[in-house]
Amino acid sequence: MQKWLAQWKHPLQKKPILAGVTSGLLLGVTSLFIPQVLFSGQHALQTTYNSAFQFGFWSLFLIAITRFLFTNILLVSGWKGGQFLPIIYGGASLGMAFGTLFPSIPFSVTALASIAGLLAIVLPNPLIVLLVVIPLFPIQYAGIFVVAILFSTLIQRGILKITQARKPLSEPE
Repeated sequence: MQKWLAQWKHPLQKKPILAGVTSGLLLGVTSLFIPQVLFSGQHALQTTYNSAFQFGFWSLFLIAITRFLFTNILLVSGWKGGQFLPIIYGGASLGMAFGTLFPSIPFSVTALASIAGLLAIVLPNPLIVLLVVIPLFPIQYAGIFVVAILFSTLIQRGILKITQARKPLSEPE
């Protein structure tokens, strides 16, 4: 997504102040409708968790997608920060969105599986993901993390193989 957004920013490449102001205004307007897009999300996580059924699938899904999109927009346009906490909040929102569709599965399971799966895509090594998430969450969820990281890594590698196989080989000159 950052490569795609870098192309969007191309006209503003040599105008960092304009890029920062534009993305900041976009964030401000969006936050009027989706306030969960502001800040890192660590303080809003418990409230979102407690109100997940009131939010419903589409609201939580929109919060997650907006969170991921704005994290990348702001990083590409020069704002400082990282992806880690926004991915945790966005992943939890995405997991809880799907948890509303399957109410027999606890939100903690769907949220933590989603967080681990998304971090496995962003961080370079699945073992690093496991070492990062295990200390942050209760140990009884370690199995969920392992399964989510494994599936996410396998899916990511499968997609990479498919996309690399589709690239035409350039002919030597």
